[in-house]
Parts: sequence; C-alpha cells; structure tokens
Amino acid sequence: MDDAIIISDLVRDWKLSNTTITENYTTHTHYVSNPATGLWRKPIEEKWEATRELGSGAFGVVWLQNCTSGPRDGMARAVNRIRTRFGSSAVSTRLLSRELLAIVKFSHKQYRDCFVRSFGWYETEDSVFITMEYLPLGDLEAYLGNPLAEVETRRIVQQILQGLVFMHGSNFAHRDMKPSNILVQFKGPNWWVKISDFGATKQIDSTLLRTQIGTEPYLAPEVRGIFTPADLEIAGDPAYTLAVDIWSVGAIAFRIATGRLPFSTPADLYRYVVVSSPFPANDFLSADCAKFITSAMSASPRQRPSAKQALTSSWVGASPADPASLITSPSPRAASEAPELSAQDITEVSGQWSTIMDTHVIPGASHYAASTSPTPAAALVSSEGRTISSSRSSRTVDGSLKTAIDPTQTLTRGLASKATSRFNQFKEGKPLDSGFAYYSVAFSPSGEHFVAVNSAQGAILWRPKEGCLEPSQPVLQGSYECRFVVFTPDSKRLLLLSKWGELTTWGVDIHGRFHQMLRDDNIPKLESADASAISQDTQWFMTISQRKKSIWKANSIGFYELLEQRKIEYPVHKIYWSPDGRWYVETQGVSTPYYFWKRNDDGFFRLVQVKSFSVSSGLTMQFSADGQWLLVGTVVDWSILTLSVEGRWHKVGGFSFKEEFYDLWGARVEFSTTSRTFALGHDTSVTIHELNDEGVWVEKQRINIVDRGVSDLAFSPDGQQLAVSKGAGAVVFFER
Repeated sequence: MDDAIIISDLVRDWKLSNTTITENYTTHTHYVSNPATGLWRKPIEEKWEATRELGSGAFGVVWLQNCTSGPRDGMARAVNRIRTRFGSSAVSTRLLSRELLAIVKFSHKQYRDCFVRSFGWYETEDSVFITMEYLPLGDLEAYLGNPLAEVETRRIVQQILQGLVFMHGSNFAHRDMKPSNILVQFKGPNWWVKISDFGATKQIDSTLLRTQIGTEPYLAPEVRGIFTPADLEIAGDPAYTLAVDIWSVGAIAFRIATGRLPFSTPADLYRYVVVSSPFPANDFLSADCAKFITSAMSASPRQRPSAKQALTSSWVGASPADPASLITSPSPRAASEAPELSAQDITEVSGQWSTIMDTHVIPGASHYAASTSPTPAAALVSSEGRTISSSRSSRTVDGSLKTAIDPTQTLTRGLASKATSRFNQFKEGKPLDSGFAYYSVAFSPSGEHFVAVNSAQGAILWRPKEGCLEPSQPVLQGSYECRFVVFTPDSKRLLLLSKWGELTTWGVDIHGRFHQMLRDDNIPKLESADASAISQDTQWFMTISQRKKSIWKANSIGFYELLEQRKIEYPVHKIYWSPDGRWYVETQGVSTPYYFWKRNDDGFFRLVQVKSFSVSSGLTMQFSADGQWLLVGTVVDWSILTLSVEGRWHKVGGFSFKEEFYDLWGARVEFSTTSRTFALGHDTSVTIHELNDEGVWVEKQRINIVDRGVSDLAFSPDGQQLAVSKGAGAVVFFER
C-alpha cells in the first residue's frame, strides 16, 4: 500500500469527529458500545471550556481547557490552535498529515512514558487544533536556575535518550531538543520528564534532513554551517543526520549539571569545531559524565554515538542511586513549590506544531541564509576560517555575454590556513549592456538564476545553460518600477520591491520560468512610502509611511503576517536589515542619529542603540552574511563595526580613500556568503577587501570602472563571480 495513504489514514483516524466550536466552548461527540448490555454506539457529548491562554506565537495560540461535562468531567488539556489559512492560500492536507504523524505515532501507549500524549486533533476552515495532555509542572528550563546533582542529570538524560531511541528507530529526528521542550511529569529528585514539541519533527527521507529548525544554543554545529576540515564535503550539501539530536542531548546534560552552556559565544563553538580547540573543562563533572558529554558533542557528527549507544554508555547506563536518598532539588521560583504556569512563564507548550509555519531550507553557501555561515568574529577567533574557492575558468562565447564554465572543473571547498590562504584576483568578463541605468542585481542562492533590474525594462532574468549565462526571461512585465530584488533562500520565489514600497512576488515553475503570483492582501497597497525594506532572507518586510512603521513576518507559504505597527516621532528615509532579520537600522538622513533595533526572543523589536556618523554626503551600510560585521560609510570614509559581548555595535577599524569621487550613486558594499570578503563600489572603481589570518580587513584588489556610477553589487553563491551594475547602462561580471 502507498505510504502516503497509510500516513493519511493514521492521521485521519486520530481526528476527533463531530466537533462544535464556539467562542468559549468546544464539544466533541463520542460513540460508546457495550457488548455485555447490548449498548451500540450511544452518542456521548463532552464539553470543554477554554479557561486561560498558556502561550501565543505569530501563527497560533495555546489554551488551557477544562472539561465541564461528559466522561472526562474535571480533566484539563492543552489545545494548540494553528492557523492554516493565510489570505487566499492554505496549508495543504498532505503537509498537515506529514506533520501530525509524529504526534499520532508517539501518543500510542508504548511511548507515553517518554512523550507528551495527544488526545486527537480537529479542524475548522482556517485552523487546526491539537489536543495534548496538560503538565502543570511546566518545562525543565524553569528548574535550571542552579545546577542539579549529577545523579539527577543522569536520570533526566536517560529518559530523553530512551525517547530518542524510539524516535530514531522510526527514522524521526526531533531537531529542536532543548530544556523548554522537555516537560516535567514529576519533579526531582525522582525526575520524570517527557519530550514535547513535535512541530520540528519530520520523518527522514534516506536518513537526511534538509531544513534548519532548532534553538541556537543547542543546535549542532553542522546545522549552523560550521564543519570540521574532515567534514567539508558535508558543507557542499547541507544535510545532517540523526546525530544532531545527540549533540543537543550533550548540551542539555552540560547545562543541567553545570548551570551553563558549554559554548557561550559562536566564536567559542567555531574554535572548537574548526580549529580543534579543547572542549570546555568543568570541575563539577565526573570523568564518566565528562566523557559522555564530549562524545555526544563530538565536533564531527560521524563521531557521535547513536541514541542506543549513548543510552548504554558507561555513565548513562549506570544504575541510578535511590532517589529517596537525595536532597530535593529546588524549584525555580520557590524553595518547595513547583512553578505555576502563566502567560509569562510559558511561550511554548507541549506538542507545539510549528514546522509548517517556520521551516527554512538551508541552501548550499546561500547568499541569503546568513545563519548557515560560520562566524569569523574578528580578532576573537582563530586566524583560520572557512572559505570557498573555485578552479573555474571563464571565456567569452560567440562574442556575447555567455560566461563559459569549464565542465571539467568542479567547485571545491576547503579550509584556509596560514599555509594555504591566498587571494584569487577577479577578471573582467563581457558586460550585459542595455543602454538603461541598472538599479539592482542578485544571484539566486541555488546559482541557477541571475536577475538585473534596469530603469526602462524592469527585471531581466538570466540562467546558466551548458556552461554559459543566457537570457531566460527578457523582461518580467510590470517590474519597471522595481528598485530592489531578492530571491527566497530556496530560490523558488523572486521578490521585487518598488520605489513606492510595493512588494510583488514571482514564483518559478517546473520549467524554470517565473510568473507573478497573487498579491499578498495582508500588505495594504501604498500610494507611496517614506522608506521600505525587506531582509535578504525574505522573512521580514517593513514600510514607513506617514510616520507609521509596519513590520511583517513571512509565514511558511510566503505570505506576510503583520507583526507590529507603531507611530514614530521622527522621519525615516532609509532602513537597513541584517540578512537574518535580527537587526534593522533606521536613519533620518545625513549626519543624523541612526537607530539600531534588535529582535527579542518573543519576536518583537526593541531599540537598543543610537549612534551618529558625521558625514558630508550620503551614508550607506551593509551587514555581513553572518551578522557579525557592519560596514558604515560614504564614498570616501568607512567604519568597520562588530558586535561587542554586550550586544552593542562598536567600531573596530576603518579606512579612507584619497581619490576625489563624484557622488552620483553614492557607494555600494556587498559581503560574500562566507563573510570574509566584501566588495566596495565607488563611482570609478570597485575594491575587494578580505579578512586576513590576523583578523584584519585588507584591500586585495582594485578594479577600475570605465563609466561612472556603480549602482549595485552581488557575489555569486560560491563567491567566484562578482556582478557590478552601473547607472551608465551595463552589468559587468568579474570572475576569479
């Protein structure tokens, strides 16, 4: 029988039938039979009352419900309501079935000791509701204010690993293991915990996972794009196996036993994985416990034990001590009482079903997937870092711009070191020449498409074919007012932002051609906007119009949900997003304050810093792909900023150009995907700067531009090509 049909039937059988939903109540009708009395399918109604909200997110709300009549009178449950319709689009039934399967499977009797149980699900026209058991003691995170005894740590880890043995044995990975997803059935010292949040769970196809889901402090390094030198072939195909969960268990064990995380900064993690720095030592850990954690958190996923091997290791497999002999562990907020759940305490609850709302594909060396890049961290990290090099060669074909790629040469990835690091010069290729001013250029993260936007024709798409770059769609109709263009991380959509702040979306078909999609009705059509911008991961969009700021967050099907809207007291003329949407900067104009906003864990932004830059002409800025660097400057003077340990931007360097430039287009700057190279475009030249082994930015090449006016720059995903658009009417390609 077809697997898809089997899965669909399993999920369908778990659905609660004959459900009626009102504003305050939910009723279900069950049918009861009794062979001893001849009772056959007697309808019995249950009535559930929503008593209070437990937590909420961008796409759903979790409620506590109490049964007020029926066989379960007096019982409580948690119900997660997930929106499934956004404007005119809806999440497919097939996707719902796939995501619900993990919840259904691990709610069966043989798994209930290890997993938060679901009682079924039901739906309306615009939402799906998942009922889960309610555990009033909350999650493990609330109890980790102080380290727990090692014997308690071992007991918790044993139970987590037993759950992973079940999951991994069925080719499921959790992918978001963390203390807040471990719910407490019985508090210490006789701990009983259960795994929750199957929203990040998806059955593995051929044991490979290809989406980044998870919480950063507990994410395995390969999920974050950081690899050991021996594992660099994994970097070429960002896939990872069940070993990501084992890393997370090791991090959880370290946190429980020591009260802190093993790697306090991305730079520490980078040194451990790439430079082979020692694993952080801790005197509180026994030798066996330390051995287990370092094994589970091996830098290479190939070296980590399976869940079954970890469960039978010398430390985890040891018989736990009698819990009665232990001193009772403190509760998080009182000496002897477990925490009460409140909206402030819980933002994620059991069975939070979020994958369909927040899944992002990690493209290989993506220009837009900033979270996949390793962290160089300036002078804070080793002089070694990941770079992307290529032995590609180019030539001109048929006298036109068809940048030929030698098919016998393959793209390779390596690790730069003091012994091997060298700079490959960019060489000019033949330009795309339309006679019209170009405003914006971009490569797709997959490398399959290139787009250039000019003043008269709009967006023109190009596509590599048989080693050449050829036009695939001469003009995207209706895009002539576009001023900024960006691909989604999976390269399946192209977003165009007009000078009026209007956003249009184009989707690619199976033949590689783009078609304009239905307008997102969630975003009001503006006659004009004072400022507008979209983050390069396409997850965040902002407009400022008539002193009103509106911020939208993309959902999993590409539509934008309004996150926040507020009045502002000052004019804003420019917005700069970090690639991952974690930061944005507002500016009023020349020599005025710049407002730095940072996204909190709750998804909302707060003002954290105000800086001023004294300049005499138009200022521009650009974040690096990994979010660790910020370039701020004009055509002449530039400052290099990085994040301090306090989370504030501060200057670490700068440079000036002595030449006299015409301020026609201002200056343009673009980082490569590795964040170790940036290109700086002036009116008459483009300079290439590289981070050297000492953590210092050095100018490595200067490219003269014949016609004045560099309007935009774009690196190819592999860093081997640089596209330079000019206001004079051409796009020039440079290739290493």
